[in-house]
Amino acid sequence: MIRTLQIAFLLLIVLLSACSRTEEEKARLKQFEEDGPVREAFNVRFLFSEQALLQAELTAPHAIESTEDEQDVRIFDDGLNLVFYTEEGTEKSNLTSENGKFRNQFKQAEVWGNVVMVNEKGDRMETEKLFWDKVEDRLYTPEFVKIRTESEIIFGDSMIANTDFTEYRIFNIRGAISLTEDEM
Repeated sequence: MIRTLQIAFLLLIVLLSACSRTEEEKARLKQFEEDGPVREAFNVRFLFSEQALLQAELTAPHAIESTEDEQDVRIFDDGLNLVFYTEEGTEKSNLTSENGKFRNQFKQAEVWGNVVMVNEKGDRMETEKLFWDKVEDRLYTPEFVKIRTESEIIFGDSMIANTDFTEYRIFNIRGAISLTEDEM
């Protein structure tokens, strides 16, 4: 009988300890309790258009709509894919990241975590954080950036670019590597 009570008590302790939250989970729950998610959605797709022309399409497995500093925000915490289109409707660039946050009715965005962007020429940009200003039609990052083109790889401390990633400016270039035909 005592042995059975001891086993039951140990099982109860194990079950209770398994239910405890990490500090990160507690902070996130507190934020949601205070600001509260307004909506949550799965397998979402947003289309961005201007004057009936498709500009971009965002897909993500999970989205949370909330408020932050009295602004509506949409948080994508399980990855996202953002495709930018030409006026003719063809894909001009493709951006992926692990996380994202969109503000002001999708006019400003911040994406972070393994951010990769590829344009229609095949140029590839990699960074850890990137901002998109829809009104200015610009992308920028204050973080380290690596850009691989057909003929070279460039490393820099920050960058600004247009959304089709055909024009970009890298600041404080840290290095450049010219590629041979074998490496291309």
